[in-house]
Amino acid sequence: VTNAEFDGFLKEASYRPVDKINFLRHWNGTVMPASIARHPVVWVALSDARAFCKHVGKRLPDEWEWTYAAQGTDNRSYPWGSTRRESECMPPNFSGHGSAAGYLPDVDAFDKSGCASPFGAQLMVGTLWQWTNEFSDEHTRGALLKGGSLYFRTGVPAGESSPNTPPGPPR
Repeated sequence: VTNAEFDGFLKEASYRPVDKINFLRHWNGTVMPASIARHPVVWVALSDARAFCKHVGKRLPDEWEWTYAAQGTDNRSYPWGSTRRESECMPPNFSGHGSAAGYLPDVDAFDKSGCASPFGAQLMVGTLWQWTNEFSDEHTRGALLKGGSLYFRTGVPAGESSPNTPPGPPR
């Protein structure tokens, strides 16, 4: 969803978020900067994403649907295949402590052959976190974020963990 599409939704639906803290933090108040019209919208809560989807007659994907759209049926490591091609298929990491929102690429910046998932989906990994539909059972309720962010803290070399990043599994 581009900033321009989300801006259209705000105007058409007269939408106001339930939680205004950090809502569209990268905009100038509630005015979308023209320079980011084709960038993916960020700084929206789960309720905002749901409201947008409902307005356009859609819904957020379930976690398994998102994974299927990214991986297909051939057990690929990346949406575009199993070969590392980050420099061709996703933007470089953003290094800094502020927002990467102005640094994001246009949604079609990597729209070229060989970078899409088997279903044609673009920018599914390494660009920004993407909401999936909420799930619940008798013990749990939540929504998973998928995709990953291109942001990393300044001063932390690529491949090393940040002081506030928990250690991952052994490699």
